[in-house]
Amino acid sequence: MESRTRLRCIDARLPHPEPQLEVQTPDGLRRLDLGWRKWQIGLEYDSATWHSGEPAAVRDNPRHNCLTTHGRTTFCTAAPHVYHHPHTFTEPIRHAIRHRQAVRRA
Repeated sequence: MESRTRLRCIDARLPHPEPQLEVQTPDGLRRLDLGWRKWQIGLEYDSATWHSGEPAAVRDNPRHNCLTTHGRTTFCTAAPHVYHHPHTFTEPIRHAIRHRQAVRRA
């Protein structure tokens, strides 16, 4: 599904994301399913099996908070969006890239 998600990003004409993007934080090395290193943007595919229930929240929430604290914008998606509504994650990523580009120019 991560590959399908990556292809949806490419189909939306986003810059090609880097799979399994490694990000060093003070809390240790983190890995994002997909990422755009240049703009510090990540995309996580959340499967129903691995990312559901309290154990997933206990594991995932601190990780996402750490990434956000250290300047990374991380978006999440799931199977229904990848299959039927990719704009729900591609458009926010497009907006974030444009915003980061504008900030760099300023």
